[in-house]
Amino acid sequence: MVVKPPIEITQGDSKEHKLEKNLLLGELKRLINFAALSENKIEVLKSIEDLALTYDIDIYEMVNQELD
Repeated sequence: MVVKPPIEITQGDSKEHKLEKNLLLGELKRLINFAALSENKIEVLKSIEDLALTYDIDIYEMVNQELD
């Protein structure tokens, strides 16, 4: 489970948005690590894809780094 504030609160290049994105990156790395080892990795990645795209984060690039 990932908890985040509503997107309209922190957008753009504000310090809060950057902080929020860095926190989310850490959580996504953890989730991707678990997803890479799971039998249902495609479903897990699809469930977090929209959230990641909201922050311009490419989770599939992160998966490739995890697998390397």
